[in-house]
Amino acid sequence: LGLALRNRLEDANVDAPTLLWRYRNKDVTVLVGGTLHGFKASLYPLPAAFEQAFTAADTLVLEVNVANVSPQRLFELRQKYMMLPDGQTLDEVLPKASLDQARMLVAAMGVPWEALNRMTPAALAVEMSQALMLTQGLMPGYGFEQHFTQRAMAANKAIAELETIEFQ
Repeated sequence: LGLALRNRLEDANVDAPTLLWRYRNKDVTVLVGGTLHGFKASLYPLPAAFEQAFTAADTLVLEVNVANVSPQRLFELRQKYMMLPDGQTLDEVLPKASLDQARMLVAAMGVPWEALNRMTPAALAVEMSQALMLTQGLMPGYGFEQHFTQRAMAANKAIAELETIEFQ
């Protein structure tokens, strides 16, 4: 699927977007790129439009700049927003059909249910989707955000964010 996406984006004869949009207003140009949070190293280099946009940009604007968040802060936020209140578990809050399906998916991935049972339902969904991405070889370290954040930092390019990690 990733190679098919790359080939389609690079094929000039296809009327497919490169997931990059340009907005102009007087002297200001904003390029907005659709990104993937997990990618494969083999899919780099990205289509030329992304590289050209990055090179031309004065500022890289991310959804969230996780490079500014310490691991300790991430842990604190995870506890605050992704975990059920003390004494509650998914066993108690999920409807039986949803609970049975969640337990089956978690078991199929080889993850002990106890490791996830205190998460909120939304957090469980996020964790499961990330785990499924990983099983397909889509690694966060190769995601667009990580790629361009590292490049922006190396080039001393300004980095801004649309949201804070806590807001998310």
